[in-house]
Amino acid sequence: MDAFQSVLRFVMNQKSTIGYSFMAILTIGGERIFSMVSFQCPCNRSQNFFYGLTFLLSPAFVLLVLGYFFSTRMWRLFTGCCLNPLKLCPRGNCLGCVKVFIRISVGACVAPVMWLSVALLNGTFYECAVSGLESNEVVNLFCKNKTYKCKMELPRVPCGKSNLPKEDNQELLLMLRAQSQGSCTRGQGGAGAYAASNGCMAGYTLDRPQVHHRAHKQTRNTQRTHKLHTESAPSSELKELNPGPLQQNGQC
Repeated sequence: MDAFQSVLRFVMNQKSTIGYSFMAILTIGGERIFSMVSFQCPCNRSQNFFYGLTFLLSPAFVLLVLGYFFSTRMWRLFTGCCLNPLKLCPRGNCLGCVKVFIRISVGACVAPVMWLSVALLNGTFYECAVSGLESNEVVNLFCKNKTYKCKMELPRVPCGKSNLPKEDNQELLLMLRAQSQGSCTRGQGGAGAYAASNGCMAGYTLDRPQVHHRAHKQTRNTQRTHKLHTESAPSSELKELNPGPLQQNGQC
């Protein structure tokens, strides 16, 4: 029984870490299922971009909506704004409400960021989407110093059905995947920097009231000690500290 209570206490103390780990496992599994079962790139210049972008962003949007929906703080904020808006925005100042909403949004963005990170690391959706772009800059980036046939066969590269030589087809796939993983790395770096700065600001905000409270408490203790010392002092010391009216006028 004691062992069960210890395990339960550990789970309750680490529920955030366990929840994020479970979320990461579900995200990785869902991305693999999407890539292997339901995703089939059309390999058409007019359809690749929208098809790949839909599979890349739609699950992230759904996860974001679910993150807001299952957030108890979001419901408290929403019902509070509806029931008593003046309490959350006194005198028209809604800064506190905005801060709470930003914190809720950061928590709701965890699952979408995980999905985008896993999807970009794998690169399947990104390869299909980018290969369908008709921008000359994108096409020239991949088919630089190559024949015109490369530009025409680029949308068929993710499917492995292009008429290019096997070496050229593999080179284009590696370039597409490298760009996808580079985008993931840059996004993770930005998210990490934002999370670190947000944590520092939150710690600073939480420490300021504590420092003010400690200083106020120390001042009150000092005043109380001085008052007790004054009350417990002998009458002779009090007379020396507070001379009578005759002594103050210079008379005996």
